[in-house]
Amino acid sequence: MIIHQSFRPAYVMSPSASSVTALLALVLIGTPACLMTGLLGAPLDLQQGELARLPYVHVPAARISLGVYCATASSVVLLVVTKHPLVLLSARSGTALVAWSTGLVLVTGWFRGLVLKWHGSYWNWDARMTSVLLSFLIALGSLRLQKLPVAPGPFSLLAGTIDLPLLTSSVNWWNTSHQPGSMSRSGTAIHEPMNRPIWSNVALSSCAAFLLFVLETRLPIPSFSEERMG
Repeated sequence: MIIHQSFRPAYVMSPSASSVTALLALVLIGTPACLMTGLLGAPLDLQQGELARLPYVHVPAARISLGVYCATASSVVLLVVTKHPLVLLSARSGTALVAWSTGLVLVTGWFRGLVLKWHGSYWNWDARMTSVLLSFLIALGSLRLQKLPVAPGPFSLLAGTIDLPLLTSSVNWWNTSHQPGSMSRSGTAIHEPMNRPIWSNVALSSCAAFLLFVLETRLPIPSFSEERMG
């Protein structure tokens, strides 16, 4: 009962409007600050040159994709319990964010691998890239299934939770072209001037992802309310 009251359209719209304003302000202020940190505050690598800045996008995207996937899977579990239409909206919004974030991880990882590691090969079945590709395909399939009348799409995302341990630990379990995890170790293996822009972009990306999630979830609510009243 409490959950159903918390997801009433009027209850969701009012506080989410304040969240949109705050998050938009943080994104607008944080974007130039992160650009300055990444472009001017971090040193270039003597061998990689400007490509050394690519992890400032790739690593935050990987972090956000994992967080969004976990949050969306939690929404799907809540949907199983409540069967509430607004929880379904949030699960669909999260699925779209999973697809976008894992897609960004693939593009940036593919470009970095193509130039620096794969010696002319256009693809490498690297442990991290393969697990991200699997999550990306699951998210795309889930979005496609959402167009069916029965709408089983979000539920299919739960099948991808088996991929989450691979996303987080595959680079430590298997010795492939991707370097072992460096940010999860005690005492990060990343040089501090490079560590700052990465974590700054993680914070900025978190705000941007949450902003997109709130906006995507809010958009159908007015029409949903009209249908309920009609």
